[in-house]
Amino acid sequence: MIIAQVTISPLDKGVSVGKYVREAVKVIEKSGLKYHVCAMATEIEAPDIETLFDVVKRAEKAVIDAGSQRVISTVKIDHRVDTEATMEDKVKVARGEL
Repeated sequence: MIIAQVTISPLDKGVSVGKYVREAVKVIEKSGLKYHVCAMATEIEAPDIETLFDVVKRAEKAVIDAGSQRVISTVKIDHRVDTEATMEDKVKVARGEL
């Protein structure tokens, strides 16, 4: 299971970029993958790296299609092959619940 933290931001649209981020989130929603939007990034669970990168590629394209000419994308990946850890599992471990 892969848990990734993804940030896709236009660099050329000023200080308020929510409209563009929303376009990226729409792509993630349509992917069917489990995700959680946070204040500074979006967390995504994916079964494999190919699926994750496909969704990130399409989300970045959505921001470009919305009018951005320069986009920064950051992806942080936690790829575990020894267990099927989920986003919720990671939070529970951090809280001492698991």
